[in-house]
Parts: sequence; structure tokens; C-alpha cells
Amino acid sequence: MGNKKNAIEVDQLTVNYGKTAVLWDISLQILEGSLTCILGPNGAGKSTFIKALVEDVDLISGRVAFNKKTYKQVKKKIAYVPQRGDIDWDFPITVFETALMGRYGEMGFFKWSRKADRIATKEKLELLGLSDVSCRQISELSGGQQQRLFLARALLQDADIFLLDEPFAGVDHGTEQLIVKLLKGLKEEGKTILVVHHDLNTAQDYFESALMLNSSLVSHGKICDVFTQENLSKCYGNRAVILSDAAKLSQEKSQGLK
Repeated sequence: MGNKKNAIEVDQLTVNYGKTAVLWDISLQILEGSLTCILGPNGAGKSTFIKALVEDVDLISGRVAFNKKTYKQVKKKIAYVPQRGDIDWDFPITVFETALMGRYGEMGFFKWSRKADRIATKEKLELLGLSDVSCRQISELSGGQQQRLFLARALLQDADIFLLDEPFAGVDHGTEQLIVKLLKGLKEEGKTILVVHHDLNTAQDYFESALMLNSSLVSHGKICDVFTQENLSKCYGNRAVILSDAAKLSQEKSQGLK
């Protein structure tokens, strides 16, 4: 297989909101073809980290590179799926039109869709169980359907790097399993996926790597190495006692005891 390259490189990243440091001096590398989750308590800066990668927030210092290039140079090959709360669901646009936006990078100057674009959009909506609602306005969808819609748009972008902010928030179990299957399929295709995740109980089943954040970087690596009592205490503070079972279970799984 050969040595994998770094798909994402972050060097001394610092982000402030006002005078408050949200992210502080973060440096790490994400290997190409990896499926990685971002873990940490509420307010730890997980979403801000993703937004910093796509230049949606200003950096106080530091740099971010995708395959040695800036975000602006490669943005067509990076698919960003924001939190559902960051999207204007009252905007007058249909499910089909929203998904089709994923093909904009392949369209000409006037953004006219081709037959191939419309066929590909229909296929992705069918794959994600949205064919029956393709003509609906996006506000009419359930939470799970809304999440699947923006995943469909990301898939249509044919990106090399996928950045997803809480894709499992507010979705039903069936939708969650469908998303996991798709993410693992993308990884098998050699895509690089970085996901903001909040459920420690499912993290090891869903992901191979993790980075643990609480304003600064607590740990980054294979998920079985990241899930330790020491890291949980650093990241979650007093809640670490409650979370110790998750660390123990993770280690037992990695040792083949479960």
C-alpha cells in the first residue's frame, strides 16, 4: 500500500471569539484515507475547529493545508457539511435543488445543470432514501432527512476530503447506521473523513482514529490509544469518572476481550 501522505496539516492554529481563546495552538496531521472523529465536551471548540479548516472563522495565528495547498486552492475537492442549526431551512429551495448544488463545481460559468448532473442527483437521493421527497421544500423534512440531504449534496461534490459537523445529531437509528455505512465506504475509496462526534459509546465502532479537543489538543491518534482515563480526565474534567467505563470498554475491545 505504501506510505500514506498527510491530507490535512494544521500548524499552531489559534482562534479567538472576542477576547476569549476558543482554540489554542493546535498542531496535528490527518492522514489521507482515514476516518477520524473529533471528541470533546460542549464548548470545547470542535465545531470551531472544522470552521477554521474551511476559513469560516478568522485565525489569530497558524496555518491549515490540504495536500500542501490552501483551502481556496482545493475547495472544490473538500465537502463541508455544517450543523443543521447553521442552515436556513426556510430558504425557498427544494430537496432536489439543494442536492444538485453539490455539482456546481463541475458546472460551467452560468451554473446550468447537465443531464448527467440531474441523473447523478437522482441516484444519490435514491441511495439516501430521499427520492419520494425530492420535490419538497427543505423545511418539510425530518431531522434525519435533512441530515441525509446534505450528505447527498456532499457526495455529489465528488470530494477527496469530507468535513462533517455532528452528522448524527437528532437522527434516528436507521439514518445513523446508513451514514456510518456511507462514511466507511468513502474511507474504502481512499477518501479522508473528519467528523465532529459527541457519543463516546459509539466512537470506536464508527471510527479508526480520534482527536480529543478541549480548547487545546488533548490527544490524537488511533482511537484505542486516545481513549484512556488520563485523556478523558484532561478533556472532560469531573465528568471523566462517568466516562471511565467508555475508556475501559475501548481498551478491552482493542485487546480482543469483548
